[in-house]
Amino acid sequence: MFQGQRFVTRGVLNSVPIGIQAFLWSLIDNLVSQHQVELDYLQVFELKSANGNGQKIIHRQEVPAYWAEYVFDNVKKPLIVKLYVIDDGTYCTMCLPEER
Repeated sequence: MFQGQRFVTRGVLNSVPIGIQAFLWSLIDNLVSQHQVELDYLQVFELKSANGNGQKIIHRQEVPAYWAEYVFDNVKKPLIVKLYVIDDGTYCTMCLPEER
């Protein structure tokens, strides 16, 4: 799973810096390569402000249950957005919930 061609939607391109996009893809890649957990076709990322000057990233899936949290300090403009990464068997797409 998550081995197909990767795409991002226009909404993601316009609202999420490429470095953060790459980090999110790497989180999925690490789970795949380390066989830590069976991956669901839907990966959810919630980006939130942490203590006013940090970025919190929550990575989760429903089945089987998985949850991880990452916090980065000294971020000038933390993003507040939810993103989905969906694997349809052929393509992997990173999108905003409203683009799904």
